[in-house]
Parts: sequence; structure tokens; C-alpha cells
Amino acid sequence: MKRKGLLLNDFYTLKDQYFTYGKVMLALMVLACLINISSELTELSEVAYLMSPFAIFAMSMMMTLFTYEEKSGFMKYAFTTPVTRKSYLQEKYLFSLFNTTAGILVGIVFLLMYALFHKYVPTVQDISWMLLFSGGEFLVSMVMSIWVIALNMKFGIAKARSILLIAMVAVVIVGTVSVPASSLTAANSFPGMQWILIAFLFLFVAATVWMFCMSFRWTERKEL
Repeated sequence: MKRKGLLLNDFYTLKDQYFTYGKVMLALMVLACLINISSELTELSEVAYLMSPFAIFAMSMMMTLFTYEEKSGFMKYAFTTPVTRKSYLQEKYLFSLFNTTAGILVGIVFLLMYALFHKYVPTVQDISWMLLFSGGEFLVSMVMSIWVIALNMKFGIAKARSILLIAMVAVVIVGTVSVPASSLTAANSFPGMQWILIAFLFLFVAATVWMFCMSFRWTERKEL
């Protein structure tokens, strides 16, 4: 019941943000359809980028929520109630899970509506790709949410936002390098590059797991 109350509070806190985000996404959908109105769609993977804004939906919602809570001092108030710090943190992860799932589902609907606009009927291969791609986006979105929650518990939302920006820039740089590094020519020229990328991925996953585990300890020690 306590967790349900926290969830309802978070949803009501971000009610206006949901409407705003929905309007922006609707405008982007209309714009994407108008820009590519004359182009022919041959497979859904060609427009995979249309789902990207929905992958960051949960992260942006969590950052907005923590900003509101930090300004209003809600966390300090919540811990004066029967809600424990562990329950508070668990609810935040559950809330991010709901937002991530909703964002991915809306992204799938958006992609199918785009295909319908272009009078394209998705094939079995398209559906398989979409499920696989959506699963990848789900994992990426959850990882970003974990970092937001954990860093906020450790540093507060202002510093967490700066750290996340640096981390995202690093990921973009590594991702840009990984494209040419995956080619056969690059592999022959730089035989250790692929191992460096694998090591980076391993460290990133390990850091995410560590962040998740440490977030509970940071929450218990957090000064209000």
C-alpha cells in the first residue's frame, strides 16, 4: 500500500509532463510523415531512428521527477512517514520500469502507424526485427534509468545530470568508433580495437550492476 501511494504520487507529479511529452512526440510523428511523404518504405529497420526518442523517455521522466522532489523536499517528508528508504528506492525502480515499458510500447505503435501512413504492411521479418530492437532499447532505457536513480541518491540531481552527460558523450564516441572498428579492414589494422570495445562494454555493464547495488547503500546514508 505504501508503494502504491508513492507510485500514485509520482504519476500525479508528472501528469503535466506526460501530456507535454505526448504533444511533442505527436508533433514529431506528423513532421516525420510529412518530411518522408514521398519516400518509399521497404522495411521497418530503415526508420529505426524514429523509436530513439522513446528510449530516453524513462530517463527524462526520472530526472524531471527528482528535480521536482529535490525542490519540494519530498524525500525528506517521505522518510518521516512509515515509508522506509529501501521501499522508497524500490518504488523508484518500479516507476522507471513502468515508464520504460510504456515508452517502448508507444514507440512500437508509432513505428507501426508510420508504416501504415506509407501503406506498408510489416512482414514477419519486420516484426522479428522490431521485437529484437525494442528489447535492446528496453535494456538501454533501463540502464539509463538505473544511472539516474543511483547517481541522484549519491550526489543529487544537479551533479547526476552532469555525470550522465559526460557518460553519454563517452558512449557516443565509443559507438562512433565501433562502426569502422567492426569492419574487416579495421580489424586487420587494429587487431586490439575489438577487444577494447568488448572490455568497454563489460566495464559499462559491471558499472551499471554496481550502481544498482550501491544505490541502496547510498539511499540509506543519504543526508536530508
